[in-house]
Amino acid sequence: MEVKLFSKIYGCLLGSAIGNAFGSPFENMDYKDIEKQYGKVTDFLKPEMLETEDDNAVALLLCRTYIKKQGRVTSDDLAKVWLDEMEPKKYFWCMRNAYELLKKGFPPRLTGIFNIVTGSAIMAIAPVGLYNACDPEQAFIDAIDIGYMYQPQLDTECAAIFASCIAESMKPDATVKSIIEIALKKSPKNPYISFDKRNPDNIHDSLKKTLKIASKYKDIFSAREELRKVFQWHPIDPLEVLCLTLAIFKITNGNYKECLISAANLGRDSDTIGNLTGALCGALYGEKVIPEEWLKKISKKSIDVFYKVSCDFTSLLKKKYKEIEKQITNFKKLIGDRHYI
Repeated sequence: MEVKLFSKIYGCLLGSAIGNAFGSPFENMDYKDIEKQYGKVTDFLKPEMLETEDDNAVALLLCRTYIKKQGRVTSDDLAKVWLDEMEPKKYFWCMRNAYELLKKGFPPRLTGIFNIVTGSAIMAIAPVGLYNACDPEQAFIDAIDIGYMYQPQLDTECAAIFASCIAESMKPDATVKSIIEIALKKSPKNPYISFDKRNPDNIHDSLKKTLKIASKYKDIFSAREELRKVFQWHPIDPLEVLCLTLAIFKITNGNYKECLISAANLGRDSDTIGNLTGALCGALYGEKVIPEEWLKKISKKSIDVFYKVSCDFTSLLKKKYKEIEKQITNFKKLIGDRHYI
């Protein structure tokens, strides 16, 4: 069934926000401790967290930058919005550090280099994929530029891969398989620098290894123990988040409800994994994948925020595509029936 543009955008933005709040109560927990304390998590325990999570707030700032610019956004554009609108005390210290460096006049393509890797770039990069809908290559390029405002190389590259996945998911004929293929295609094979010795030592092989594990299982509960092999030195690690996100996406075949339940019951950086899996499912299938019983738990005020942003973002993309169509029409008139070698 064809999924319309607005449905994909709204599904991505609201789906990611709900996923973030759904997984948030279990952040940094081991799955065995989650099981002892909660049993099997299948419901939305703290919907009010949707209004306080930094993943959502940073993503909305990026959305507003696109809407304000009415075109392609660079890190310079985002820096201006941060300095005008951001309330730094609401965010984790790495984001506050980037903000303070921007205030001091540091170029936005450098501020993230002075942070440690925390996953703050990948957690809020989905709007880059939305703006570059159906164009994973450009999404990767734009995300590299924007990501360096938040984070150094590893997080920025993981964010760029995920932005490519969102751009791919916006295609009318996108599938879970095609999205995972884009992730592998865009994953660098060069070794990265970390705090510990890792094997594999590059993003591509780490993702490939995780997906191989995922292919053996039909649910997260049977996969959790073997997925421990991809856990990093700390749960808040962008490579682990990217790998586990796509593993869950593969295991569940992009089922929104099962993705969020999987993220919550896996633990680790469960809020961001819920955020990213929710974004992928929403962008692929539209907002109808979000269970009605979960929507009813969210305040109308929060729903309205994401609905309004989604409307504005849809209008922006329609304007963009209209301009592209005009360029194509003019080019066809220019070349006429002539053939060139």
